Amino acid sequence: WGSLITLESGAAARNNNVIKAAVKLDEGSNLIDQAVEEDAENINLRLLRMNNAVGVSESSPFDRYDVVKEDLEYVRTFYTSLSKPVKYMVKLIEGRLALHEDRIADALLCYEESIREMPGSSYARQAEVFLEELEE
Repeated sequence: WGSLITLESGAAARNNNVIKAAVKLDEGSNLIDQAVEEDAENINLRLLRMNNAVGVSESSPFDRYDVVKEDLEYVRTFYTSLSKPVKYMVKLIEGRLALHEDRIADALLCYEESIREMPGSSYARQAEVFLEELEE
């Protein structure tokens, strides 16, 4: 439910209802955090929260990069067992975090690896968009 509620926040923001957007974003994030607290070893919850947290951090005044870092650290312990698409979803998130931390060279490496290892995939296309934005 938490992820769905954060999507409601985006709809409220697009309708210029800033207060409702903030309340929904906080409510959704808290529900996701609670789910992870209750089942901290569930990698799928960690992946969902990490993906949600980086999006929230980039598109709102809420800074959830600490959550991204925590979940990345946890997910990295399982990296070799992840499916190839999930590995490159994680790579994209690592790149986005690196950009936030002004580690441009690290972000470039993450994006370039995603393109090289998964050409034509949605992850490669996203990486290409991020690279184009960096060139601007």
